[in-house]
Amino acid sequence: MIRLDKLNLAAESLRRVINPGSDTLLKRSIEEHGIYVPLIVSHLGKGEYVVWDGNRRVRILKEMGWAGSRELAAIVMEGGDKESVTAQFNINQIRERLSALAEAEAVRQLVIDQKTDKIEVGRLLLKSRTWINKSLRIWELPKFILDELYKGKLAVSHAMVISNYMDQPKIMNLLHEEAIKGDISHERLSALGVIAVNKGIAKARRYKPKRVKISDKSWFRGEPLQQGVRIELHLDAKENINLAVEKLREYLRQIA
Repeated sequence: MIRLDKLNLAAESLRRVINPGSDTLLKRSIEEHGIYVPLIVSHLGKGEYVVWDGNRRVRILKEMGWAGSRELAAIVMEGGDKESVTAQFNINQIRERLSALAEAEAVRQLVIDQKTDKIEVGRLLLKSRTWINKSLRIWELPKFILDELYKGKLAVSHAMVISNYMDQPKIMNLLHEEAIKGDISHERLSALGVIAVNKGIAKARRYKPKRVKISDKSWFRGEPLQQGVRIELHLDAKENINLAVEKLREYLRQIA
């Protein structure tokens, strides 16, 4: 049993984004039932402890005004920052899967902050070397893109695609513009990057899904791919076939 005022929050938690709705539910649960699950902590010395697992619970208890003399059940572990990040990662994956951003944050802390070998990080987090490398590239992106990641305006999968073009700023900015709109898949964003490299940015800007009206009852939707184009055609039974074919040809000439 450890006093609340002897518990120190971890300097860097994997869960950077605070969810007010989730916090409200946790506060309500604590008020009604108390704390069910013991914290996991490590000893700092002089009676002080750092929280490995349970940072959100401790933060909320302090916000609720719990007295520092109140005691909480805790399991005391041995280790430093590397062990703390590993524990946070694996415990949260079992209890409540971490977001993609929190997973990438774990990699950043272990490799960049703790200077842990990538192979060792993969072993600790049960992740492939390819996934580790993709996650690390994110943290080299410009600050304004990282800010959008933390605010939830940009998906990690999109950031991974954008990070492939940091040495080509114009293409990186094009992909960022498209990703921030929120209506493009990371597969489509990846295809757009390849098109920009092979055919230029001007043509890439035209390589967007487009719905074309043939008549009141007929239309098609074109979606350029890395190679070729996908056409979804909705043709009325009484439609003029020659008109539909000409519309398709005109669309394909525009993106050729």
